Amino acid sequence: MSTPRFCFNCNTRRHFARDCPYRQPSFPHQPRASAFPPLSPPPSAANSSMRSTSQAPLLALPPPPSTQSANLNPNSNFSSGQIMVPKQPWWKLNQEKLDRVFEFMASELEARQEAIHEKERLLKEEEEKRKVKEAEEKALRKRKERQDFEERIGTIVGSKINNACELFLGKSDVQRHVAAPDSSRTTHIEVERDRLERQVDTLRCEYESIKKNMEEFTRTMKLSGNALKRSGAGVCITSPSEAPARGKARVVGVGTPTSDDFQKLLKAFNAVKEGKRIADMEVQALKERFERAISKLVRQGRTPRSNLARRMNEALDDDDQDAQETHEDGLDDLTLPPSPPKRASERLAFKTATTERAEFLKETKKYLKRLKKHDL
Repeated sequence: MSTPRFCFNCNTRRHFARDCPYRQPSFPHQPRASAFPPLSPPPSAANSSMRSTSQAPLLALPPPPSTQSANLNPNSNFSSGQIMVPKQPWWKLNQEKLDRVFEFMASELEARQEAIHEKERLLKEEEEKRKVKEAEEKALRKRKERQDFEERIGTIVGSKINNACELFLGKSDVQRHVAAPDSSRTTHIEVERDRLERQVDTLRCEYESIKKNMEEFTRTMKLSGNALKRSGAGVCITSPSEAPARGKARVVGVGTPTSDDFQKLLKAFNAVKEGKRIADMEVQALKERFERAISKLVRQGRTPRSNLARRMNEALDDDDQDAQETHEDGLDDLTLPPSPPKRASERLAFKTATTERAEFLKETKKYLKRLKKHDL
C-alpha cells in the first residue's frame, strides 16, 4: 500500500512539498547522511538509557515540528532554545475571510428580506382594514338608503290610505289638498323653477342672436345707403326748381334699368341658351351619324372615299343646310360592295377611320367657334 501524497509543510494533499507555495527557504533541510540510522551505543550507555526511559510513558506525543526539526538538524543556524512558529496557509485565511463575508452578506440579505416581508405584511393589513372599512360604510349606506326608502314608501302609502279613507267618508277635495304632504309640493316647485330657468336661458340666447343680426343688418344698410347717395353738386344741378305735384309719376333716370329691360335681357339670354342647346344636339347627332357610317365602312372592309373632306366642308357650310340634310340621308343609306382583302386590310381601314374622325372633330370645333363668335 502506497503512502498518501501530502505536503509536510502545510499538511495538505493537493500538492507535494516541492510545489508548496508556502515553502520556507530558511527551513532547515536534513543532510543525506542523516537519513541513515545512527550506530548503536555501547552497552553501558544502553543500560543507562533503558533506566531513564523506563520512567517515561510508553505512548508519548510527538514533539512540535519546529523542535523536532531543530533536534534533527544539528548544523542549523538557529539555537536549540528558539522555537519556530509555522505560518498558516494563505488559502485558509482567505477561506475564513470569504466565509465571514458570505455570512455578513447572508445576514444582510435576510434582514432586507425580513424588512420587505414586514412591509408587505403591513400593506396587506392596511388593505384589509381599508376593505373592511369600505364594506362597513357600504353596508351602513345601504341600510340608511333602505330605511329612507321604507319611510318614503310608508309616507306615500299612508297618504294614499288617508286619501282613500277621506274619499270614502265623503270629505271635500279642499281638505284633501290641504292635507297633502309638503315634500311633493316642494319637489313640484323645484321642477317648475328648473324649467323656467331653462326657458330664460333659451330666450336670452335668442335675444343675443337677434341683437347681433340686427346690428349687422343696420351696418349693411348704412353702407349701402352711403353708396347710393348722390353728391351735393349733382343734387343741386339735376334737382327741379319746384317739387313735383302729388299723384304724378316719379321721374326715372335714363341710365336706370327698368323691369321691362330685365325681362328683355332674360328673354335674350333664354334664346341664346336654347340656340346653344340646339347646336349641341346637332353636333351630337352628326357625331353619332359619322360613327355609324365609319363602323359600317369598317365592317364592309373598305376605306372611305377621297372626297370626304369636301363633303364635310359642304355639310358644315352655313348657307347649304338643305344640302347637308340630303348628304346625311345619303350617307346613312350608303352601301358599298366589299373589296377584296388584298387591297386594304382591317387594320388600315381602322387607322384611316380614326384619322377621319379626328379631322371631323376639328372641323366641328371650328364650326362651334364661328357660332359662338356670331352669338348664336
